[in-house]
Amino acid sequence: MATATYYFDGNLEKTATAGSWSDLNDGFDGDIATNTSINVSSTSKIEARGTNSGASLGGISQVKARIYARSGSDFTGITAEIKIANSSGESLGTPQRGAFNNLGWGDYVTLNTPTGDWDWTKLNQLFVEISNFGNDNGIARLAKIELEVTYSSYNPAFAHRRLLL
Repeated sequence: MATATYYFDGNLEKTATAGSWSDLNDGFDGDIATNTSINVSSTSKIEARGTNSGASLGGISQVKARIYARSGSDFTGITAEIKIANSSGESLGTPQRGAFNNLGWGDYVTLNTPTGDWDWTKLNQLFVEISNFGNDNGIARLAKIELEVTYSSYNPAFAHRRLLL
């Protein structure tokens, strides 16, 4: 088994559906030094679809997710509900950064296996809805949503080859 780390880049779609977020690209560029922000005294949501996961590396056995963010204050937090990007909108898990008034990583959340199992197309097209919770003033910041993928590095295309000595 091997692991690889990817992130939501919103290459297929990214939209602020509620609230007035600063430059959305900064929340999806993979760089924790940049972020998108909003005053959380208002309703705030971002929706994004697409990750930078690329081509198939083998069968996927597990996907974990975590968020690098800052909540608005000590009384609010930020969640990132991750879903399958199709008509079912199947929810797979919700990593969050709780009530912390500094940028940092939330805990990893193991995502549920989607209907029909994981594949690289589903991973590439994941959908995320970011929202704040709580009712306090302050500035919330989103810098990155990371995915840790565990996969089998076995490639059946090479199974017929044998090492000749």
